[in-house]
Amino acid sequence: KNESAKSYYELYADKAAYNYATGEGYAQANKKRSITLVYKNSQGDLITALAQRADFNTKEETYVLSGNVHVTHIYSLGKKSPLQADKISAKQKENYALLQGNAIVQSQDYTLRSETIEYDGNQKMAYAYGGRPLADGKTQEGTFAIIADKVSAETDSHKIKLSGQVQGWIVSDQIN
Repeated sequence: KNESAKSYYELYADKAAYNYATGEGYAQANKKRSITLVYKNSQGDLITALAQRADFNTKEETYVLSGNVHVTHIYSLGKKSPLQADKISAKQKENYALLQGNAIVQSQDYTLRSETIEYDGNQKMAYAYGGRPLADGKTQEGTFAIIADKVSAETDSHKIKLSGQVQGWIVSDQIN
């Protein structure tokens, strides 16, 4: 489906249905297979998703991907952001996503693992909670791996805040 301003959707599935009047649809893969959903926006960002099933409404711009979900967002400037979870619910107009079950978000600097990760693009924040979230990665100061009850991360500045029973390690060449 081609959209305005050079954006488009592509969908590959074993079974799918779409209602042009309501914008509602679904796509499903046979066992041990995945659907593929490709979206390129007008800014040149490319989003590719693999899942067992997708339920969506293109008019409301809502998407629910379930079953071993893997999403890769490649920004027009080359930055890459992989996500995975058992289920991802997204509201495109609100720049919001909820990753549920074995959620993992990777950035250039760190990886965030948790039972639930909430992304609010308008506030440029990500929140991880449930199952003692783990943040690990490498910065200019060194490497780290830290768990806590809750983790919040600023997506632009990459500042991470941890709260509740914070435990972990930081290795710094400057300290050593």
